[in-house]
Amino acid sequence: MSEVPPHASANHFSLADLLREQARDLYDAERSHRAHLGALDRRGVAAELAGYLEKIADDISDNIEILTEICRLLQVSPESNITIHTTEHKP
Repeated sequence: MSEVPPHASANHFSLADLLREQARDLYDAERSHRAHLGALDRRGVAAELAGYLEKIADDISDNIEILTEICRLLQVSPESNITIHTTEHKP
């Protein structure tokens, strides 16, 4: 989890706190997944595979929209304070 909510102690989270943090973590993961998927070089990839990758990218975007709405209903910003570090893979 990214941070302790101001109204909870470090050792006591309510179910609502846990739900908020889980929604934010899922949002972060989907954004990271979309960024990595978008960075894939699709040149020379079979058309059928490229179609599946496009479908996955669309599904991720849909998930991000749903998670944004869930966070709005939970009254929490979807962005957390987690910084995801990635490494570039160069051929």
